[in-house]
Amino acid sequence: MHWLIIVAVLLAGAGLVLIVLLRQREGDDARRRFQEVLDSRQDAGWLPRGEGETVGSGTRQVLKRVSRRPGETTGVNLRRAGWMTPGSQTVYYAFAAFSPIVGMVAGGLWGAGIGEGLGDAAALAFLGFGAGYLLPPRVLGWQAQRRQKVMRDEMLAVLHLLRMLFSAGLSLEHALRVISEQARELVPELAKEIGLALARINAGQERGDALDEMAAPLDVPELSDTVAILKQATRYGGSLRESLTRFAALMEDRHLTGLREYVSKLSAKMTVVMVVFMFPALMLFLAGPGFLALGRALTRML
Repeated sequence: MHWLIIVAVLLAGAGLVLIVLLRQREGDDARRRFQEVLDSRQDAGWLPRGEGETVGSGTRQVLKRVSRRPGETTGVNLRRAGWMTPGSQTVYYAFAAFSPIVGMVAGGLWGAGIGEGLGDAAALAFLGFGAGYLLPPRVLGWQAQRRQKVMRDEMLAVLHLLRMLFSAGLSLEHALRVISEQARELVPELAKEIGLALARINAGQERGDALDEMAAPLDVPELSDTVAILKQATRYGGSLRESLTRFAALMEDRHLTGLREYVSKLSAKMTVVMVVFMFPALMLFLAGPGFLALGRALTRML
């Protein structure tokens, strides 16, 4: 029984190593042909300097292909989760690639350790493989939803900061730069996203396109509406301060409505908790002496 599990683990590991080696060989062949083309040019000195980055990108691409799920929007969820650096993406792809194997090995070893039969150990190994296969996308989706909620909560503070900075006479780019550099403790997630948009603007991209590329993948309605207001006011004119003030008031009304709904749902939940936990104790406290007296009276009569 134990040797079957060991053989299955070794076969799975050998298959994974074979896939990684084949992918790496394809990348090495393409890089070698590219180098042969550039060897004849005088300005090809940039390629050896980027060799480490190319190798790291190749490893990330291999892990991405190995961990790919059908119909999965991993890139969009990575963007929404804030895992945009090459290191964080490589860690996620490695986690998604190796977690099914780790789950299968853990399930098989656990089944063998508790003395189950071969069929039960294989079933546990299969369950571990399925859990390891489904866990990484769920973790990524949870992180993306959590970050979206954080950015929704930060949008009201960003609107008030923009309104105050515009009242002080700052332009749109200067106001965004102040928020990106000096408001990281107040709005850390949005300050990071605004910093990326400013980097695109400094690189020469048009301001409206940079803001659209920032807001579209994040799928935060408040941020998308704010970007639309900024684009419309800068393109067609108008007072940004008044527009942002009205939108901030609308967002405050939405937050107040959401809080009222939350309180109403919380009161219903508390009612259930009171009925389940407090009502029996209350009945014992109020009706207990009466039942005890009735029991004594019946005992004396008998």
